[in-house]
Amino acid sequence: MHAAVTTSWLPRAGSDPQQYEDAFYPTVSGTRHAHRLRLAVADGASESMLAGRWANLLVRTWCRGGRRMPAAIAAAAAAWEDELAVYLDGRRRSHRPVQWFEEPGLQRGAFSTLLGLALASTTPSTGSWQAVSLGDSCLFHVREGALLTAFPIETAGRFDSHPKLVPSRVTDHPAVLAGVEEAWGEWRTGDTFFLTTDAVAAWFLQSSGSGGAPWEALAGFDGSEDDGFASWAAAQRTAGALRNDDATVVRVELRQV
Repeated sequence: MHAAVTTSWLPRAGSDPQQYEDAFYPTVSGTRHAHRLRLAVADGASESMLAGRWANLLVRTWCRGGRRMPAAIAAAAAAWEDELAVYLDGRRRSHRPVQWFEEPGLQRGAFSTLLGLALASTTPSTGSWQAVSLGDSCLFHVREGALLTAFPIETAGRFDSHPKLVPSRVTDHPAVLAGVEEAWGEWRTGDTFFLTTDAVAAWFLQSSGSGGAPWEALAGFDGSEDDGFASWAAAQRTAGALRNDDATVVRVELRQV
């Protein structure tokens, strides 16, 4: 498999990059030559503390461990206390200890969506894919100018303000796992996959549902700081087509070897 991976991301307008709470993996764009490849995006819930840190831990755990979703969530939750300890130590070292009013948020833990895509090659030009999701980050599979799959949400009207979320402190594992959704399919050379967090996903589905080809707009960015993604997002936000939220797109192009 010859996969070109490109990521474009942007914090919400009025925020700086340190306030960006989405996450993606791999963290570096480029070409991958492999029989198997895992990619993921996550959207940290901004109402929870350390949401971006938790989102990053989720995508890393799912992609690096080769685990199924239940095991990945359990492993990330087990590693959360170490992540939290590093954060608290950093606060102490910078003479900014945690304040009393922050303690309830730390006790509740962090929350995030998670979308993972696993690609496997059967031949150099064909293979299978599997996607897993908890929440409203979305996968789109495009072939020859047509949208083959939208997962787990198929229409823009299905987005709401209360998506399913992965908690960093899992008190009811079966209840969390009940929200996991899965999809499968086949890929071939020339196909493109887009992994997006909810703001871009809603824009994508609104556009495709109106007869547009949103994949063409997203194919024009190369992942560099000056590739035009920020200007495009600003224009879409001004027009009311893209909600003002963190925006993340991971594009995977399966090319001829």
